[in-house]
Amino acid sequence: MAGKETGRKQAGLKKTGYQGQEPFRREADADWFTLAGAVGDTDNEQFIIGNRKTEHMAKRSEEFRPFANDLKRLYGNNEGRIYLTLTRLTCSSSAGFRI
Repeated sequence: MAGKETGRKQAGLKKTGYQGQEPFRREADADWFTLAGAVGDTDNEQFIIGNRKTEHMAKRSEEFRPFANDLKRLYGNNEGRIYLTLTRLTCSSSAGFRI
């Protein structure tokens, strides 16, 4: 992923002990705090959104849950807001959305 190392250095996370925690992020292949989404309340169907338009065809009909890519046990120390525009997509066999 281009810019992965740069993003971490800019946030100062390499120097704070986060390096050993990297494999335990909800999306191990994405930078810390990257915008991601999940369908339902488990991590069985999650995907990276980042800062680009994304389309996702859901495998099941459940609530869309956006999140910052962090350790599950540390969401209590995060704060802020995000604004998303969702467009419902449908086809003959499933439904999805565009972010």
